Amino acid sequence: MKQSYFIFLLSSYFLIFSGDLGAQQLTEIADLRKKLETANDTTLAGIYFELSMKYQHMKPDSAMYFAEEAIVHSRTINYQKGEADGLISLGRLKRDKGAYAEALDDLFMSLKIFRDIKDKKQIANALNDISIVYAISEDYEQSLDFFKQALTMFQELGDEKGESYALNNIGIIYQEMGLDSTARDYFLQSLHIKEKNNDGYGISRAYSNLASIMEEYELYDEALLYYFKADSVYQTQFDLRGEADNYISIANLYHLMNAHDLALKYGLKGLELSYEINLPPIRQDALQVLTIIYESLGNYKEALKYQRSYQYLTDSLLNVVSLENVERLKEKFNTEEKEREIIALKKNQELQQALVERRTIQGYLLIGCVMLLLLSSVFLYIAYSAGRKKKNTLLKMNRDKDRFLSILSHDIKSPLNTLKGFSHLLSSSVDHLSQDEIKTFGNRINSSLNKLTQLIDNLLEWSMVRTNVSEMHFDKIDMKELIQDVVELYQLTAEHKKIEIVTDASSDAFGYADYNSIHTVLRNLLSNGIKFSHPDSKIMIKTESDKGQVRTSVKDFGVGIGKEVLNRLFSLTKDKVRNGTADEKGTGLGLALSKELILENNGELNVMSQPGQGSEFSFLIPAYQ
Repeated sequence: MKQSYFIFLLSSYFLIFSGDLGAQQLTEIADLRKKLETANDTTLAGIYFELSMKYQHMKPDSAMYFAEEAIVHSRTINYQKGEADGLISLGRLKRDKGAYAEALDDLFMSLKIFRDIKDKKQIANALNDISIVYAISEDYEQSLDFFKQALTMFQELGDEKGESYALNNIGIIYQEMGLDSTARDYFLQSLHIKEKNNDGYGISRAYSNLASIMEEYELYDEALLYYFKADSVYQTQFDLRGEADNYISIANLYHLMNAHDLALKYGLKGLELSYEINLPPIRQDALQVLTIIYESLGNYKEALKYQRSYQYLTDSLLNVVSLENVERLKEKFNTEEKEREIIALKKNQELQQALVERRTIQGYLLIGCVMLLLLSSVFLYIAYSAGRKKKNTLLKMNRDKDRFLSILSHDIKSPLNTLKGFSHLLSSSVDHLSQDEIKTFGNRINSSLNKLTQLIDNLLEWSMVRTNVSEMHFDKIDMKELIQDVVELYQLTAEHKKIEIVTDASSDAFGYADYNSIHTVLRNLLSNGIKFSHPDSKIMIKTESDKGQVRTSVKDFGVGIGKEVLNRLFSLTKDKVRNGTADEKGTGLGLALSKELILENNGELNVMSQPGQGSEFSFLIPAYQ
């Protein structure tokens, strides 16, 4: 449930710019619509934008209409601020509907314009909104960096409202990173500013966030109190979107408290509201919670119905093409940010050079002193680099440890939960299921067991390599036999996706290495190839002797890998983990382990890939003499 609540929290609590919602909301909207009849030029663009913001939490479709009108009108009169305001509003609304790639495109465009016209407040807002999509794709480090940039800008501008929302967002990221105590501190700082400014919209979000922290600590009564405090504010503000999210949270909490009838009541209310405001991500959370509640009530027919609806909606929201587009846009934006920093640095260097050229004879004496200082700095830098290298090594080990614990707590738990859920449904309602449904459940259970087995094998192998417990037994390896053995392991998996495995193994390809290590490497490479290959495609495995070495390659024609991910492919970081073409889950451990095992066997592992064209992984090991 943690992942779905993460998306739920983001979609509800990260909005940074909001009109003043309250009892007079409908009156304000009516006044604005009346002004449309006589307004023109920049005033008209501003009214379109205000209406978009007013409708955002009541009628998202109406909000999207007015955002688009603001953009079209602003472009007609060449009004850059109006266009950028419309784009940032449209990007938020698309993000809330789950169209993350389109949202990023609009938000990037708005940020560019805000920078061109030097609107610092909206630059901070755009960075904040872009960070949300980074967080949704679990790129927490980059997201946190952008949020902190936005926080600094709001503080420099003296914008307390913006500051309070940035603090709130940073708290959510820390909560997702498992740092609940730090998250709570940020939430309380945010709440203090919101209460000081009587910001009802922000206060409601703060209550919900604090409720989620209490829920993490299993302080359910305190959590329920905060959720109901938030609910009273949502209703006062006519904030249907916040109300729907909150109902789903209350339903989940009542489920944890074993109050299943109350859980069902609030879950259905949340689902009903999600249809009314037409926000699929909120509907997705409601369907998942209702599936769990109906299963707890023993109503497996309803549980299965909601599970199917949830799976269908999830597949439509997070399809592979959408995720690839998000990663492509993120990579483009990161590159542009680096180029912008380089240009700024170059301008600063040119200014410094101009100042140096104006110096008088006394400046040459200063240069001599500086040269002496630089020589001293070189020696200090050498000493510092040695220490820094040790520090970086320790930091990497610590990150690897954290990732290892994350895999244990999440990636093992996920297939276990799948096994538990489907086996429970199978055993409890077998008399009511058709043969096709029983077969489907059996296939899901078998798939989860295979994933769990491979994951445990990789974890054990990785931990033994890292602790130097594993012993290498170097001997002659018949690569043709080894390939046949690994292909047999994955033949059924490949056939299930209609993928053909083609082998081309030379009969004289004999390597000199540890058999278990090379078997693990080839197993991981083939598993990855199947995962990221499209149905009705092929995978080619080839091995041959080459100048005292044996080269083995695994080539697929699947989705390929982007440059940004490729650069950190063999590191043990979660942000490069992607789902397969059939939504197969991964941990990123297999490639990191393979790299280390090949190095232990005096070889090297390489990869060539192009997005949309496939990937080729190859490794070299010494040939048997």
